[in-house]
Amino acid sequence: MFKSIFPTLGRLRFMVQVLMLVFTVYGAALVGHYAAEKITGALPALSCAYDMQNAAYCVLIPTQHQVHHRIGEGLVRAQEITFAIVLPLVFTVLTFFAFFFVLGKTFCGWICPLGTLQELLGRIGRRFHIGPRRLEAGDLVENRKVRPVKWLMLLVLVFLLPLLAGLGIAPHSLGNPYCDVCPSRIATTLLTGNTEQLALRVDDGVSFALGAAANA
Repeated sequence: MFKSIFPTLGRLRFMVQVLMLVFTVYGAALVGHYAAEKITGALPALSCAYDMQNAAYCVLIPTQHQVHHRIGEGLVRAQEITFAIVLPLVFTVLTFFAFFFVLGKTFCGWICPLGTLQELLGRIGRRFHIGPRRLEAGDLVENRKVRPVKWLMLLVLVFLLPLLAGLGIAPHSLGNPYCDVCPSRIATTLLTGNTEQLALRVDDGVSFALGAAANA
């Protein structure tokens, strides 16, 4: 019976993707806020926390807030950095990256709602003969060259800029820059009917620039 329902691995993966998309975007009504917070710490999925209904929001937003408000502001006040401040950040980061590095792209291909949306858009595009450019022989070499730059950008956006904002060196609007440019902030929130994230913030130049980059 199982083989008749899922004759191929691709069919099974698609069903898992759809179920995880619904769960991560709308599942807070089912599991509650407390369980959603716990699931978030162990599931590296890019379902944006701004949609307010998901059961597993992106763990990078609490990571940025912990660096900004706990580490950065704690150093400014010259208070002793205790385990109570450091350990939440350490466990948040280690749990996320442990799953990320062990399972790699499995989360992107099976669980992450952003990956599911990208694949669905790709399928729609192919229906209208609009698809991504096919990879050529030299593309993989170029990708390896760019990969260190992508990791550097991730470290800057998730750790360095929030820390500098907490220290008062960078503007407060750089407290969570990764979320400001993450496509999931717009994509998954739109699924809940929330259009607020499409609006550009004009509080300051930094907020406007980050919002414009996200909407581009």
